[in-house]
Amino acid sequence: MYFSFPVNSLIFDIFGVILIASWLFNILILLIDDSYLNKSTVIGKKLNRLTYYNIILFIIGVLLIMWGVILTAFILDRFLFVIAFLMIIIGFFGIEMVSLQLALTTFLNIDNRGVWKFE
Repeated sequence: MYFSFPVNSLIFDIFGVILIASWLFNILILLIDDSYLNKSTVIGKKLNRLTYYNIILFIIGVLLIMWGVILTAFILDRFLFVIAFLMIIIGFFGIEMVSLQLALTTFLNIDNRGVWKFE
């Protein structure tokens, strides 16, 4: 995004804050799901699997962002630059979408009896 609009902008700060807040809330939801989820129910097993998928896709998204930033720092060729830029965008929005899916699934199953250990 910086290369398409190369000035310091408030939008870059907003995206950075959203990314860091998303990572922190993502880790918080993963810890809550891991410690309070009853994994013997069907919904609990589904949420547990979704949590592990979220961890794997979170790591892949961070690696995509990292390698995209490294490639954009060293390569200004047209095709490779577009690939690196797409890596950053896919990593950022992929983390956001997978985290949002886990958060919504967890939130929608808060009221289900037997899914959580704190009932």
